Amino acid sequence: MFFPTIFLLSLSITYPCLAWFHFNHQKQQTLPEGVQSTDLRMPSVRIEKNDTYLCTAFPLDADEEHYIVSFEPLANQHQIHHMLLFGCEMPGSDEPAWDCGEMSSSDAGYSRSPVCASQPDIIYAWARGAPKLNLPKGVGFRVGGEAKSQFLVLQVHYMHQMKGEDNSGVRLLHTEEPQPRMAGTLLLATDGRMAPKKTV
Repeated sequence: MFFPTIFLLSLSITYPCLAWFHFNHQKQQTLPEGVQSTDLRMPSVRIEKNDTYLCTAFPLDADEEHYIVSFEPLANQHQIHHMLLFGCEMPGSDEPAWDCGEMSSSDAGYSRSPVCASQPDIIYAWARGAPKLNLPKGVGFRVGGEAKSQFLVLQVHYMHQMKGEDNSGVRLLHTEEPQPRMAGTLLLATDGRMAPKKTV
């Protein structure tokens, strides 16, 4: 979707905000007081061809606001090139999973739609080899409630056709405790091509 463009994703910190979702909390680990864990996963998708981009959406609670403070990848690094987590006012589709690869050939097994119905905001990005991301203490991404993001949309780029079903995704740690600073992303891009051994 983003190639040959090169992207640099960095963390931007501003001030007050909050967030929360309609998901089951996970309790596999001991968490700090007031922090909850939620897994966002692809819904048992089948990958029929190489270079497939699929999205799935998760509704947020409009009455509750939480801060996301940590992101842990739950992905097969041999099959998945990268994952992006978007905040959307509305998702691009109401299907359980859809083809959201705007710059790849269509996968006939899934309907094609954009990631979000309008103006997607990237909240998290993961590529092969990247570790868990813990935000600095007192910093969180605001979602749900009065925030612009009323849905989280997970996009997964599968490099290769796969046997069986896939449930890759990301584990979020989040809290209702208001954080002193609000996180954001700054997306820097460069486009075009440069011939080998040439300078600008």
